[in-house]
Amino acid sequence: MRERTLTLLFCLAAAFTLFSAHVTHAQFILEDESISIRKIPTYPGPGEQVTLNIVGNNVDTNRTDFTWKKSGEIIAEGVGVHSIVTTVPFSGESIITVSGKTDSLSSVSTKVNLMGSFVDLVWESEGFPIPFYKGRIPLLPQARAKVVAMPQVIDGAGKSIPASQLYYTWKFNNIVQTSKSGYGKSVFYNDLSQRSNTISVSVSDIKGSTLASSQTTLMRQAPELLIYREHPFYGVLYTAAYLGNLALSDNEIVLRAEPLGYSILNIFDGDIAINWQINGKKTEAIDKFKLGIAAKTGEIGVISATAVHSIARFQQALTTMKIRF
Repeated sequence: MRERTLTLLFCLAAAFTLFSAHVTHAQFILEDESISIRKIPTYPGPGEQVTLNIVGNNVDTNRTDFTWKKSGEIIAEGVGVHSIVTTVPFSGESIITVSGKTDSLSSVSTKVNLMGSFVDLVWESEGFPIPFYKGRIPLLPQARAKVVAMPQVIDGAGKSIPASQLYYTWKFNNIVQTSKSGYGKSVFYNDLSQRSNTISVSVSDIKGSTLASSQTTLMRQAPELLIYREHPFYGVLYTAAYLGNLALSDNEIVLRAEPLGYSILNIFDGDIAINWQINGKKTEAIDKFKLGIAAKTGEIGVISATAVHSIARFQQALTTMKIRF
């Protein structure tokens, strides 16, 4: 009986010794919260250099063996290598991962996505478009422009900050537009009073730190008056405007004038006047946009139309064309 008891105690002691040795040499995996990456600057732009520093929570970063990888490839490694300098991509994103082993053989790891913070400016004219017109409506003198800021701001954790939570400071020709600036004010309206109009915006966070900025220069363009044929069966043929000389097989034609980009809310209101002339003489039109012409075969006529805005006086255009019947 005594021998059995001694044998049992010996086995228990051996098992305890093995368990203790196992626990002493076990490798514990720490959660990602044990280290984090801090970016300097916090909001780098595309193509800008950024410093990545490891911040340890109960981890001695000077005695930890770190391995840095960029898109899966090792870019730096070694004991105490807790800081690197890299470049933010011009497009897309780069995933930076870092793993390490502490002096107590614990493993730590974390990652950060590098994507440059920037703001794009997209503009459009609020002038009246022509049906089926392919292209951007030109910016005319005294026209109103709409500029939209489209920010992409990535915080220190690699998350995108909603546009509504950003503060927008707008400038027009280097003058701050206080009434048009503020939180969530990502749309800017203004009349184009000069030949060259510079519009800029800076985007800030709640602390007032500038995160991104951009500017664009809008150049005024000359007004245009386009002439189309109105077919008796197919209506206005907007697929092609008449320019220069025109030879017709018909003895009658109806022309329609379309002012492009004029500052009018309704094409049928009284803000715009169109004057028609045939061979230098003013002629009566079907309405202010349409002119009917009848001629004999072989006759040649010079048709001109002038469109003048009654309020925006700099919006006026002249179109001349020669028609052979």
